[in-house]
This record gives sequence, C-alpha cells and structure tokens, in this order.
Amino acid sequence: MNRHELWERCWAAPCAVPSYFAPGELEQLAELRAELFENYLGGIKEVNEFGCGVGHNLIPLMGTGRRLRGFDWAKSAVAAARKTGIEAEVFDMFNPSDIKIGGAVLTVHAMEQLGKDWKQFLAYLLDQQPEICIHIEPIAELYDESERDQERLAYHRKRGYLTGYLTELRMLRNEWVIELLAVRKSAFGGKDHDAYSVIVWRPL
Repeated sequence: MNRHELWERCWAAPCAVPSYFAPGELEQLAELRAELFENYLGGIKEVNEFGCGVGHNLIPLMGTGRRLRGFDWAKSAVAAARKTGIEAEVFDMFNPSDIKIGGAVLTVHAMEQLGKDWKQFLAYLLDQQPEICIHIEPIAELYDESERDQERLAYHRKRGYLTGYLTELRMLRNEWVIELLAVRKSAFGGKDHDAYSVIVWRPL
C-alpha cells in the first residue's frame, strides 16, 4: 500500500486519537497553535491549511470571520473537512496545482511527509505570495549534538521526514526573498522525535 492509499484509508475511518500521541501532547499542540494564531493572524482574512486532514487545526478559527480553506491529497479527508463547514479541496503537495490562495498558509505535520521533495511546494508558495506561512513540523536542522537529539534525528531520517527545508529558507532570507519571523523547537515533543518545531516566514 502506498502513502496515498494509506491516508485515504486513514481519513475514511472514524477519527480516534492515535496511540503514538503522548499524554497531554494534543493539549500542548492546541496551546502552541493558539499562541501562533494570536501572534501572526492579526488582520489576516483567509487561512489555508495544506495537509488539513479533517480540519482539526482550522476548526478553532471558526466564527472569527475568516475564510477557512483546507487542502489535502486524500479525497476522504476533504469530504470530512467539508462536513465541518471548511472549504476543502483536493491538493497534492508533491505536485501543486495552480489554485490561488491569499492570507495565511498553515501546515501541521504535513510537510514532514514531503521528505526531501518539498521544492515544488515551496515554489508554489513563493509564487502565490501569501501574507504569512506558519509551519508546525519536525525540522531536521534544529536537532543538536546531544545523545537525545541524535537518537531523535535518526528516527526522523529513518521515517524520511522533512529535510533541507529550513536550510533553503535561510538561504532565501539571506537573498532578501523572504523574512524569517520565527524558528524554534517547542518545549514538548512526540515520543520518538520533536514533531512541534515552528517556522514562521513571509515573502518579501
């Protein structure tokens, strides 16, 4: 079974909390997400989440007057997100279409699935020129030389998670293409890796 088929099956099933979440982890994610929304969504009229799943990360923004749009490559996820009232469309981050977006971009544990194949999606974002991009993802470049971090980096690499993205953003910052507003590891993580690192940037 390939990844696409796996996610179609996953989102078609009743949603339960996966066993890999540590106790309190989802609550900490909610607090982090709320902090980022408060700090970076002021005046933003549209929020676009890529890899939205069933829309859990957009639901907290309902009732704020913003246009909420979700994009996922799994048709089952898109169907579930639409039932919540979110505008949802099929979108393949490996092969981005020319769907027009504005406002903010959000990814939460979605770009991790791109591994080293994020360049087309980044090109799409740069072409679209959103006002702000917020990522909550495992970031390989943020692991240090400690034994704990090296074990987690090994897991990150074994899973084929996001690699090289922050390095590219730093190069674009140095070329005055983007502004990096925040880069940090969170004070909490998953059982096997740091899944909640934060990158916030915007095109110049």
